[in-house]
Amino acid sequence: MATLRIEDVKAAGIAVDVDLLAQNGFAAISEEDRYRLKTQGVCAQRQVGVFMLRVRVPGGKATPAQIRRVADLADTFGHGSLHVTTRGGIEIHHVRIESVPAVWANLQAAGLTTKGTCGDTIRNVVACAHAGTYAGEVLPVEPFVALLHERIVEISDATNISRKINIAIACSPDCDEHVATSDIGFVATPDPGGGPPTFTVWGAGGLGATPRLAIVLRAGLPQADLLAAFDAVVALGASYADRSSRPKAKIKLLVDKLGSERVIQIFDEEFARAKSLPDRRAVVFHPATSAAAPDVSNGVAAPYAGEMIAQKQPDRFTIPALIPMGEISTASARALADVAERFGDGIVHLTPDQNAEIQHVRGADVVLAREALAALGVRTRGRGGITDVVSCVGLEYCPLAVAHSMTMGEELAVAFTQLASVPRYRDFRVHVSGCPHSCAKHQVADIGLAGALTEHKGERVEAYVLYLGGSARGRQLGTTYPKKIPRVFVVAVVRALLAAYEDLARDDERFSAAVARLGAHAFFPVIAQVLDASETDRATVPIASA
Repeated sequence: MATLRIEDVKAAGIAVDVDLLAQNGFAAISEEDRYRLKTQGVCAQRQVGVFMLRVRVPGGKATPAQIRRVADLADTFGHGSLHVTTRGGIEIHHVRIESVPAVWANLQAAGLTTKGTCGDTIRNVVACAHAGTYAGEVLPVEPFVALLHERIVEISDATNISRKINIAIACSPDCDEHVATSDIGFVATPDPGGGPPTFTVWGAGGLGATPRLAIVLRAGLPQADLLAAFDAVVALGASYADRSSRPKAKIKLLVDKLGSERVIQIFDEEFARAKSLPDRRAVVFHPATSAAAPDVSNGVAAPYAGEMIAQKQPDRFTIPALIPMGEISTASARALADVAERFGDGIVHLTPDQNAEIQHVRGADVVLAREALAALGVRTRGRGGITDVVSCVGLEYCPLAVAHSMTMGEELAVAFTQLASVPRYRDFRVHVSGCPHSCAKHQVADIGLAGALTEHKGERVEAYVLYLGGSARGRQLGTTYPKKIPRVFVVAVVRALLAAYEDLARDDERFSAAVARLGAHAFFPVIAQVLDASETDRATVPIASA
C-alpha cells in the first residue's frame, strides 16, 4: 500500500462522516479517514480496534456536570478511567468506532468537543491555572480563552496548517511558562502609562525532537487585536512553513530558516492583513484589581509551594488535588466534581501539570475539603514537587511510545517520597515522556526523561534519554546526557544526581539554577559512575511486545 501523504489528505479536506464509519466498522476505515478522525480528536491507540478521544477543556475549566458526563461516557464506552493531559484536557480511552457518534452527541450536549485535539490542528487553549485568583493578575483571561476557543473550533475543519499549533495565554508575566513552549502565546502585560493592559505576543516555540523556545513577536498588543494576532500566527503555519517533509513543517523552524527578524516581519504583514478583515470580534477589559494576597485566617496554616494557595479574594483559598500521572478513575472524577460543588466555586480546574484545583474554598471549609479529597485517596500536598511526576500515557495506550512512562513516573514518585517535604524539593519538576515527542514536556523539567530503546547485555531494552536543568519559567532547555539510560538504572541515576545537587548547590538554589550556573557536565560524572557500577549486577527490562 502506498504511504499516506498527510498533505494530500489535508488538501482534500479533513471533515469526516463518522456515522458512516461507525456503520461500516473499524476494519473498513481507510488510512485517509483514520487521519481525518485524528484531526477530529479520535486518535489511534496502541490497542487495535479502539480509539482515544481527546476532549477540549478551554483553560482547563470544566463544570461538575461536564466532568460527570465525561466520566459516564468513559464508563459506558471506554474502560472506567480518564486521563488529564498536559494541556488541561481529558482523554477517554478504549472507545470503539461504533460508539463515537454517541460519545460526540453526549459531549456536544454538555458543551464539549473533541474537534482539533490531534493531528495538524490548533490544540486546546492553555491558561495559567491561577488566573482569576492570583494577586498579581493583570487581566482576567477566561473571556479571552473563550474567544480563542470559539475561533479555533469555528475554523478547525477549514484550516490547512503545516503541523499542530499549541496555544497558551497568561494572566501575568509571572505565570508565562507555558507560553515559552507554544507556537502562539499571549501574556497580559501592564501598560507603563497606566492605561488598559495589553498583550505581549510570543510565537514559534515548541518542543519535540528539535525544541525551540518562543520569541517575542510583538509587545503592547491592544486587547481588541487578540484575534488578529492569533490569525497572523496561524498564517505562518498555513502559508510559510516548509511542507516538503514533516520534520521541517513546524512554525518554530521558520526562525532557523528565515531568522527571527524575518519571522517578525511576516507576522506584522499577516497581522495587518487580519486587522483589515470585517466582523472582528474582540474583548476589552480595564486593569484587573490587584491586591496583596490576603492574610491567612481561620487558623489555617500559611501556604507554601505545593500546598494550598491564599487567593486575592479575602478568606478564599485554592486547594490542589493531585492526579498521579494524570490518571483518575471515573468514580474519583465524579467525587472531585462533588467536592468542587460543595466547597469551591462549582468548577473543576484542570491544570497543565495534570492535576486539578478546587478554588474559592472558604477558610472555614479548608479542613473539610481536604478531608473529602483524602477520602478519595487524593493528595492535596506536594503539587509541583519531586513526587508530583508529569507523564504522558506512554506504552499503556500510545502507538508512538517506546517506553512505559507512567509506570516509570510512579516508580520515581515512590522512590523519592521521603524528599517530598524537604523545602528544596517542593518545587522540583520531574517529567517523563514515552518517546521524543515531548507530550510530558521533558525538556523543561529539572529532570526530564524521554523514552527510547537501547542495547544492553545483548538485549533490546527500554531506556530513557536524560535531560538536566530545564525550566520554562527560566527560558532554559534541559541538556541531554550523551548516552541512553536503561530503565533499570534510572532511579539510581536520579538518586546520584540528587546527591550531587546537595553537594554542589548553594543555599535555596533550585536544581535548574545549579545546572545553569555549573553546567550540566558537572553532573555527568555521577551518572557515568552509576552506569559503570551497575553494568555487572543489574537485571534488564525487555521491551514490551506489540
